[in-house]
Amino acid sequence: MAQELVTEAHALRGAFNQARQVCDAEGVVIADLRDADLTGAALSGAALSDADLSRAELVGATLCDADLSGAKLSGAKLSGAKLSCADLSKAMLYRASLSGAY
Repeated sequence: MAQELVTEAHALRGAFNQARQVCDAEGVVIADLRDADLTGAALSGAALSDADLSRAELVGATLCDADLSGAKLSGAKLSGAKLSCADLSKAMLYRASLSGAY
């Protein structure tokens, strides 16, 4: 169990180190996680509104209660992801893979 948590922490650190910060017109920082590998990540309650998660690997990720409103999820792989109570309003899901997501 402890080893799994360490492995997950390393994976998340790697993904967020890849992240680029982008500002919108008002100077608000928007997470840029394009192509990030977040496979199996525990992201319950994460604030990812307007984030760019295009082509991100979110297979088996836990996104319960996450705010993904307005997020760009085009081409993202969300197979088997846990999305209960996640806010996906205005999210862009063009060509996203959602098989087995719940």
